[in-house]
Amino acid sequence: MCEWRVIHYADCNHNFAQSINRCDAARARPNQQTCLPASGRERDLPRSVDIQDQNTPGKCPPCLGISPPSSEHSQ
Repeated sequence: MCEWRVIHYADCNHNFAQSINRCDAARARPNQQTCLPASGRERDLPRSVDIQDQNTPGKCPPCLGISPPSSEHSQ
């Protein structure tokens, strides 16, 4: 199953979903469509924190005043 790539920020101790890691099944599709969990929502995909993304210096985008897009990709 595909999963969210999460970054952990050291200064605010928050996790922030950065991008989606596509699984082999998704990459094999012609349009590389992301797998979705039973809820049908990308926001419910499992989270994955890679070792290089732990304790990233600084604050997460929301703590810096940068508002993330909605989970439904609307403006």
